[in-house]
Amino acid sequence: MSQLISAAVARLRAELASAAAGQGDALITVQRSAAGAAPTSAHTWNDRQEFNLASDFGMTAANTRAEVKAALQAAITAAASMGGGVVKVPGWLDYGYKDTDLSTHPDFTGITVPVAVIDYSKGASYAGFPAVYDGMQERVFTHTPQTTSPGQHNGNTKWLRAYWAPAYTISNDSNLAPPGHPSRTAMDNRRAFYATAVDGSVVWQWGQGTQIGTSLTDAEMSAMAIDCYGANVGGARGTFTWVVAQVDTGHTSFGGETNNPPAAWHFKELSPAGLAHMVEGLGTTVFCSIRNSVGAAEDVHVKNALGSLQLAVTAGVALTVDKTTRAVALERPLRLPVFSRAALPDPATFAEHFINVNDAIGGRTIAVSNGAAWVSILTGANV
Repeated sequence: MSQLISAAVARLRAELASAAAGQGDALITVQRSAAGAAPTSAHTWNDRQEFNLASDFGMTAANTRAEVKAALQAAITAAASMGGGVVKVPGWLDYGYKDTDLSTHPDFTGITVPVAVIDYSKGASYAGFPAVYDGMQERVFTHTPQTTSPGQHNGNTKWLRAYWAPAYTISNDSNLAPPGHPSRTAMDNRRAFYATAVDGSVVWQWGQGTQIGTSLTDAEMSAMAIDCYGANVGGARGTFTWVVAQVDTGHTSFGGETNNPPAAWHFKELSPAGLAHMVEGLGTTVFCSIRNSVGAAEDVHVKNALGSLQLAVTAGVALTVDKTTRAVALERPLRLPVFSRAALPDPATFAEHFINVNDAIGGRTIAVSNGAAWVSILTGANV
């Protein structure tokens, strides 16, 4: 490795001397006002030195993985010796990169200045197509040493800035492939997504293309979803779909995997702040609707009506809790549960509760529990 670094540095010095004499552009670039112009005191050096494993370290497709990896580490060290820089790995090289095997990644151990590696190499993460293959990828490894007080820099980030509408766009162009092309006929050919990972293993994925099937339309295959692969980091629930939004209907739903939580929407505080969920509307009446498989004809509504709580069904309001007095008003007759004397509930458990007793002494009556027995509200006697 030391020989590779020495050769690269010697070449840099030679090119730097050539550039200073006005004979060409150095690998460490000299900014010029025109091509071939001699450098002047107004010109500054580029402190982001760039190294290429092919042109600067002589690597070819014939080199072994070990040789390419040694050159990669030498280039990182050389860039660091210049105060920081960029190392590029061309696509025809192979140093044995595997996405989940950190021992195959660029090693920044001992590097105390910012260095980035832009890697187009073949990769060896997938063993099935062909023997070893990752496909065309651009991998960017950024190394910014941590500060004494952690987090006092914005290193290891990528910014897109513009005066108007900066955006990232990911486009699935499978329909532009030739007729019959496998990318066009695949059952999941609408997938396009962002993913976050821990140590090379995906944990969260969000984007389009969740449904799979040969008979599905583009719209059906272009649903947006957020998926979790929790098993990759020891998550007890494993893989599940958190949310799906349909393109054609606009409906948002939960789930699709066997590991989904039992509740479709489960909101839980991370700390006991007391406010787990809020629905806020712009009018004086705000309501949440609960719908079953029948549709709108059987909707149930929970309303905030000028601060009072209302429970309503399709036919109208059934119950109101007044915001000031907290009194409960029923819009229809109240039906109490009916019991026989032989099957009365435990009065101690249901103290101060009311029931309808259909065979009480003296006839049917409404009874209240005093904690020890059920007492008729008509006679005051035990039922």
